Amino acid sequence: MDRYLESANHTCGNFAPEVNEVAESGLNTMPSVKVAPARIAEAAVQMECKVNFHLTFDFISWHIP
Repeated sequence: MDRYLESANHTCGNFAPEVNEVAESGLNTMPSVKVAPARIAEAAVQMECKVNFHLTFDFISWHIP
């Protein structure tokens, strides 16, 4: 577990866009079942989520004199 935590924390580094931080951290990926992005194989909990709907709110600025 300690190795996983250290590796997961390593993915927060300041990597260039072309660098795969998962590979750099020593973690492994595995295919997801429902979504395109891969999952982290060592993760204790793995969730796959899809957006069912998206709401947009237009906020009005009120000025009270």
